[in-house]
Amino acid sequence: MTKLLKVTAIVLPLVLGVSLAAAQESGYDLYQKALVKERAVGDVEEAIHLYQRVTREFGGNHALAAKAQYRLGLLYNRLGRNTEALRAFNAVVSQYSDQTDLVREARAKLVSTSARPSNSTSEKSKLPTTMGVRRIWEGDTEGSPSPDGALLSFTDWETGDLAVRDVETGKSRRLTGNASVSTGGEFAEYSVISPDGKQIVYTWWNKETYDLRLIGVDGSNSRLLYGDNKVSYIHPFEWSKDGKQVLVCVSYQDLTEQIGLISVASGKLRVIKTLEARGAPARMSLSPDNQYIVFDARQKRDAPEHDLYLLAVNDGGETPLITHPAHEEVIGWTPDGKRILFSSDRTGVNSLWSVRMGAGKALQAPELVKSDLGRVIAMGFARDGSLYLGVSTTMRDIYIATLDPATREASFSPKALTSRYVGIRAGAAWSPDGKSLAYTSTRGVSQHGLTKVLTIRTIQSDVEREISPALVTFWRPQWSPDSRSLVVVGMDTKGVWGIYRIDAQTGQTSSASVVQTFLGQPILSADGKSIYHVSPRSRETRNDRVLVRDLETGQEKEIFTPDGPDTAIYGLTLSSDGRQLAFFLTSPGSATTGVLKIINSAGQPVREIGLNNKQFPSNTATIAWTPDGRYLVFGATAEGHKIELWRVPVSGGPFQKVGISADTLRDLRVSPGGERVAFTAGEFKSEVWVLEHFLTSESNAVAKRRLSHRRP
Repeated sequence: MTKLLKVTAIVLPLVLGVSLAAAQESGYDLYQKALVKERAVGDVEEAIHLYQRVTREFGGNHALAAKAQYRLGLLYNRLGRNTEALRAFNAVVSQYSDQTDLVREARAKLVSTSARPSNSTSEKSKLPTTMGVRRIWEGDTEGSPSPDGALLSFTDWETGDLAVRDVETGKSRRLTGNASVSTGGEFAEYSVISPDGKQIVYTWWNKETYDLRLIGVDGSNSRLLYGDNKVSYIHPFEWSKDGKQVLVCVSYQDLTEQIGLISVASGKLRVIKTLEARGAPARMSLSPDNQYIVFDARQKRDAPEHDLYLLAVNDGGETPLITHPAHEEVIGWTPDGKRILFSSDRTGVNSLWSVRMGAGKALQAPELVKSDLGRVIAMGFARDGSLYLGVSTTMRDIYIATLDPATREASFSPKALTSRYVGIRAGAAWSPDGKSLAYTSTRGVSQHGLTKVLTIRTIQSDVEREISPALVTFWRPQWSPDSRSLVVVGMDTKGVWGIYRIDAQTGQTSSASVVQTFLGQPILSADGKSIYHVSPRSRETRNDRVLVRDLETGQEKEIFTPDGPDTAIYGLTLSSDGRQLAFFLTSPGSATTGVLKIINSAGQPVREIGLNNKQFPSNTATIAWTPDGRYLVFGATAEGHKIELWRVPVSGGPFQKVGISADTLRDLRVSPGGERVAFTAGEFKSEVWVLEHFLTSESNAVAKRRLSHRRP
């Protein structure tokens, strides 16, 4: 993972700031939004809020309100809030008797819910050891809890510094003070607190490569633990229980991956296993007795699904642990070392499973612990067995605004594209004739995030057509000059990254060029034969560079490199005639200044336009040419974290506001006729949740099952 990719990944998810009247939102749209929150992104509390709005604002629509009320009951059941669940199911029965099928199901739920204990603290007569889940923070999820659960380590992405948060008081403090993520400098990433709660190991980008560092939880005794200029990334997963070693996965520039243990005393890496072409595990975990490592990896070289494997620490011997056609990821060993937890979508939704372990092997078939877990990041256990999970919630959509033909200012407020699904669209691209809009839409969860489809929408009729290309993941669709196909960057089902061409009618997918390195901000040339892209800085170059790649031969040529060291390039965009490129240039320390650079397609400079603090580009670095090539439109950071659209004449002249603003905004595209502008805006949340008492609950459930089997 490169620095530019990481910084981009932090700012790509958006917070919706477009002013839309709530009254325009239909009950059906609201219900679909709640379903997305519940099923796709796992934000149960927000889903509850939206379902409540449906029942409150659209109660006259019995079919819709009854469904929302029923789903409220299901969600309250999931959270163990039985009183509220009973109230919701009873409302279905008493208020919507004309919905016979739902009434029948609600009656059955009333019976089963009445027999269940509750997790609600208000129901004090219930057992306190019942499994429960609660949200403890909305923030970064790349850290871990302290053994007592009092602290969370995290990256403060305002600066990029490593920090800790006091869970009880909500106060945070930075442990490092030399990060500068906003200007392309250093920053921290994944961090893990030691078993004694006194130290933190973390990944650090040092402007040239990633290394592993140690620091005290009070910010003292900072030191380099491990560094190697052949490393492309290093990820710390866990400490050994005695605090003497750190379990890591090291990714090298030759694309190999190694699982190993790093000595805290000496910093020496002991390699346990080289994975070669199997890819990096989603997660690994070290057994409390330091004898075994469980990790997940591809079932086959050309398969995206993962299975679980067990490594013997003493000799690196590998044995399959959990093999299943479904996709599975490691959660971790339980603190007592008796079980391994993992997530699996074998039931159709991502759920939490457990397998009992002994002598380096599974003692029984896996058992379901908690259904419908959602897409989560395992952050680790506290000493009491509570499991901390990171949950990311994304709701984003495409908006279109009409521009006045004379002033080119927004004449109407941006309007979201409407269809059956909401909160799932991004990356709009106008067809060359301006009659269609192509974009990515997300659906169910996969190991690479939300599964995507390519949607093509006819503007005049608002008819949408979906294409499911033979790709595991892809992004940034761009039309070919003849409108017959679209070009995307993505990964196929064999795990090969590249540039792919998708037929706009049939959906047939073919490889246009295999890619071995990351393509930043790819832009298709006007003739469709090459790709312009940004190559992030390296130890050798010390600068971002603009390259052009021939799609037929795969050969690349550098066409632009900034003069000063450590200069970043953002917002690469190509004029409609294919003759000029524009982008932002920012240098270290230039937090509120920069330049808008224009070069020709051969890389020769055309002009520079200076930017002041009012026009300084947002981190999403959105730029678009007007079709006549006379203006550049871009998003600039304004007060209160809002993004305003500005335009500036290419030949020079005053900056002008377009009249569109949002909390965040990206993927800006002007239509071929220049009369409309499309962009992506949305909401993103990272949250930390804790799952409590589930180990006790699982043990009780197992005991009950065994007892029932013994009964005559």
